[in-house]
Amino acid sequence: MRFTAETAERTCVELEHRNLERHGQGWESVRNGVAGDQGWPLYVQRYADAHAG
Repeated sequence: MRFTAETAERTCVELEHRNLERHGQGWESVRNGVAGDQGWPLYVQRYADAHAG
């Protein structure tokens, strides 16, 4: 994860999930899982909700 201040009240969060092929055969399902609505988008939203002003 990379956090970059855009303004005093706004931060850009970049998330890169790489090397998924290290999960072995069927790694594509891992990629699809973290990319789906119940994967990273859900957890990033939960993080934002927990830290909202």
